[in-house]
Amino acid sequence: MFPFCVYCRNFETLEKISQSKLAQVIIKETWSLSNMNICPHLIPFFSCDNKPCYPILFLQIYHDEVGQKSVYNCYYCRGLRVDGPIPKNSQHLDINSISNSMGSGTMIQKMTAEGAAIILLGSVITAPCLQKVSPLWMGTGSWKMERKKRALPCNKMYKFRFHKIPNTSSIYWGDHGRDKSSLHEYLLSRDPRDHSYLTDFFRDIFDTEAPIFGCIMTKIKKKFRYLGLPWSNYFILPPKSFQTIARLHIIMVSWFDSKFPIGNSSDDNIYCKDWPEHQRCWSYFLEMVTLIYLCHHRPLLLIRNSEGCIDPIFVPLKNNNVEMNNKFNSENINEIYLQLVKLVIGNP
Repeated sequence: MFPFCVYCRNFETLEKISQSKLAQVIIKETWSLSNMNICPHLIPFFSCDNKPCYPILFLQIYHDEVGQKSVYNCYYCRGLRVDGPIPKNSQHLDINSISNSMGSGTMIQKMTAEGAAIILLGSVITAPCLQKVSPLWMGTGSWKMERKKRALPCNKMYKFRFHKIPNTSSIYWGDHGRDKSSLHEYLLSRDPRDHSYLTDFFRDIFDTEAPIFGCIMTKIKKKFRYLGLPWSNYFILPPKSFQTIARLHIIMVSWFDSKFPIGNSSDDNIYCKDWPEHQRCWSYFLEMVTLIYLCHHRPLLLIRNSEGCIDPIFVPLKNNNVEMNNKFNSENINEIYLQLVKLVIGNP
């Protein structure tokens, strides 16, 4: 065991991952984004009149013209294009303007869907030129907001008393149904490989079992009975937590590519070729690992659609002390990402 590889099972695991061509491309680009003054032209997008959008900046990720038109017309709302028509105003950002490897139509973007945008947003938000305009909280939603009628429950979220919400919290919204109130039950209904690969990922990277049993809604109160877990990448987090999710996504995509390398097309991928929507199959795993992170990033708070502009409420989850170990946390995620950076580009 090499001494600097503290949190992974062994040094060989990370070394193998770092040799993935995809990992090398993503890590080099995201590291440069977070450490270069690359974005004076991004300040109007990430700010409100060149000041922080206090206390929240909401970013809606979209793939087509329908999604672009559905972006909310509010001063703290922005649209992020990963595909479809190119936006023409400062309220929208074209992913191609900040990335070559994860831009529209690239294989990484196709495989990860909005995951590519989350990776880039989490990397860019720490760039030096954005520090003075960085919001206290940053939210995101996917194309499903329009297509599945899961709109923001409130267009005046800036009125929430965010200053009273601990910055260790995770906030989400949306009635995702009782069928998705338990990650374990959801996995039982899926392809057995889903559970298998999720288990392998946590064992390889965090030397722990996948903590899926911590993602179960308790049903002790009637008002929670129709609520699901934070699926679909609908979340609101402090920028540092947003960055951690982006790094978690980088780790998982790199791990996936080390096990099932991408060829010239997603059809070449050993795992994804069997999926009905094979071109974005990795995005489902990124969604699940984000869900697990949010469930363990306590407390978890919910904005209720039916109640409108009311402060988020606490969501009770079953507490499994066996799973609440100290291996899957923000500190370890960031440490593993930095170790990959060292292996790919040397000491930063």
